Order: sequence, then structure tokens, then C-alpha cells
Amino acid sequence: MKFRYRNVKDEGTSHQLFVYLNYLGLKIIFGSFYLQPSYNPLESLCELTSLITNSLKESILCCSSFERENEKLKSLADMSVKKAISSRLNSCFYILVCRCPTYALSEVDKTSDKSSLQEDLDDLIPSKNRRKSKPVIGRRN
Repeated sequence: MKFRYRNVKDEGTSHQLFVYLNYLGLKIIFGSFYLQPSYNPLESLCELTSLITNSLKESILCCSSFERENEKLKSLADMSVKKAISSRLNSCFYILVCRCPTYALSEVDKTSDKSSLQEDLDDLIPSKNRRKSKPVIGRRN
């Protein structure tokens, strides 16, 4: 693994360097950087290193934000697929109930379902006149 660079422009006041890395046949580009000419090569290397690390940090932040957005999109896609499948199953079940009289509810079942549904709704609505329900203690077998 060896860092490589190419001098793109050599102006009198600055050098433009294109820094990249070849790794397993992949060319990883770190960016194009401008360096001021210096008499101290160590100073130029330190400046180049700090520019590359800043570029890497920005790239990592972008990747993590892309990953978060990707996860959000995956969850939205999953939810929409579940809703689509659910609506298809509901429509298939409705067609099945309409076509097969054995699955259809009798009038007694329909009224009992309506009354139990109303009781469930009444349980959900808080009432000021109701006493607080006490927990039911069951026996263990």
C-alpha cells in the first residue's frame, strides 16, 4: 500500500497535488490539495497530512449520513411493502368471505361483534365516573 501523488499545477506561489492510493486494484482518491512552497519539507508533509486527514474526516461524516438516510429509506420501504401486502390480503379475505357463505358471519355473530367492539371502545375512553379497576389476582397452577 503506497500513497501516490501527481503534481497537477506548479505555480510560483503554490503546488496543486492530486493524492491517491492504489489498493488491490482500486484507486482511492483523497483529493486535490494546494500546498505553499516551503524550505522545510517536513512542514509541507505535515500540512499535506493534515489536509488528507481533514478530507478523510469529511468523507467519513458524509458516509455516515448516507448510511443513516439509507436506513431511513429501508424502513420506509419495508413499511410501505407491509401496508401493500396487508391491503392485498385484506381485499383477498374480503373476496373470500363474500364468495364463501361458510366464512360469512351470521346475523347473531355480527351483532355480538358490534357490541363487543363498542365495549372495547368504551374501555378506551376514560370516564370520570368510573372507579379505578383493581388488578385481578389469579391463581397459579
